Amino acid sequence: MKNQKNQQTLEDIFEVLNRQNEKASTVSSASHSVPKFGSVQMIHDASSISKEEVLILEAVALMREEALSLLRKRNLNEGHNLLQEAEQLLKQENLSKEGALIATTYGFAANSFYSILQKDYAKSLSLMQAAMTSHEELFKDHGHPIELRRIHLGRNIAKIYSSSNDSESSMALTTALIKYTISSDPKQWPLDICKIDSPDKILDHQKMFLFNQLTGEVITLLSKKPSNSTVKHLESLIDFLENSDHNFQVISYWITAYLAKINKDETLFLEQTLCFMKAYKGYLPRAQNLLLYTLQEEFLS
Repeated sequence: MKNQKNQQTLEDIFEVLNRQNEKASTVSSASHSVPKFGSVQMIHDASSISKEEVLILEAVALMREEALSLLRKRNLNEGHNLLQEAEQLLKQENLSKEGALIATTYGFAANSFYSILQKDYAKSLSLMQAAMTSHEELFKDHGHPIELRRIHLGRNIAKIYSSSNDSESSMALTTALIKYTISSDPKQWPLDICKIDSPDKILDHQKMFLFNQLTGEVITLLSKKPSNSTVKHLESLIDFLENSDHNFQVISYWITAYLAKINKDETLFLEQTLCFMKAYKGYLPRAQNLLLYTLQEEFLS
């Protein structure tokens, strides 16, 4: 530790953490529950599908969840075969337009993930874009909410860029999605597809769920020794956060702290980490864990 001021800041950080840990057992987890926007939720929100369709779509959703679980474990053949079985089951059924769109949008997303693992990034991107546009039809023609999943799918597109080693495009899109999620300004939607003039509104706790996903992507990108252009996207985001009226200053604290780490500015890192910990309300666990890891490695080992 270089100086007494930094030592005091470090002690203050752990004092805040200790107080938070004491309160953790009394805080209801319901306030941090994961928003429901998966295929099963959409099936139950559907207005024009029959009970028989509900059963079919639920069965297909379960098959896809199992397939995705297998793919995450890198059991590619088994996972892909199960995805194909789900598609074959759907072909045997005479679904309504709404039911078919529900099946299609989640099928596109699942197969996009498989294509990433196959390193077929062009196909993965095309499928993820198709998932987004088919959900747009559900929004416009059948009244389904879209905003939460639209941003989530945008983040998945950023992951495709990252997986294909296009870190700059990934960071540009990720930071733009954070700005858009804060502003809720339809004109700021960062993709050329699925532009909507009046999307449904999402609540602050839903935004924090999305920020946890988006900051997770930032963490992945920062682990790859970011280029100057990549860092500039983060600096632009900090400027946006500092000049916007919002309730999410915690994001700015985290990004500023991590950029200070990259720039080896020990004092700024500790100051911003302390600000982050004071503002932390249980959301952004990935960001908090990264700061705690850095503290352990840089100051306590």
